[in-house]
Amino acid sequence: MRQLEDYRYLAESGNRQGALWERLKYIPFAGSPDAPFLTFGGEVRLRYELIDNTDFGSGPQDSGGYLLTRYMPYVALTLPNLPAGWELQLFAQFEAAFDNYDDRGPGPIDQDGFDVLQAFAKISAPLGTGTLSFQGGRQEISFGTERLLGTRYGPNVPLSFDGGLVRWKDPFWDFHGFLPETRSSHP
Repeated sequence: MRQLEDYRYLAESGNRQGALWERLKYIPFAGSPDAPFLTFGGEVRLRYELIDNTDFGSGPQDSGGYLLTRYMPYVALTLPNLPAGWELQLFAQFEAAFDNYDDRGPGPIDQDGFDVLQAFAKISAPLGTGTLSFQGGRQEISFGTERLLGTRYGPNVPLSFDGGLVRWKDPFWDFHGFLPETRSSHP
């Protein structure tokens, strides 16, 4: 998940390799490694599907396939060195998902138009041997094999939740407490 990416290592010039993407992944507001920075990125997915003999040939048939497209740009603002070791991250990710040339019509998990996939604030601080974080807003949440709670990343329209997440993590333990509410615009 894009909000887990951390590009602060690019603050050190020795870690840069001159790739074009590095300029978008780490945009500092000052020359210090502890300065706030912006990260831009995105994802584009094009997927062609052709289904032959849908419903054993009864009902409308696919006459040549259809194209699923998904665009997901994001921006993150990280304030890494707040007083007492606190850190703040503001993250926003948008989606544009379309189902083109589908004779059967788009399904709800294939076309969504334009929407806000994620928009949240996360604040974290050191606590004991680990880190305590609070995250609230619209967000993707994924646990294990995603049978109970996941992003539904395979279909064209990913699933996100409105709610809060509390996490404490150290080298041995990773505790989560969450209160998600499935967005009503997604089935």
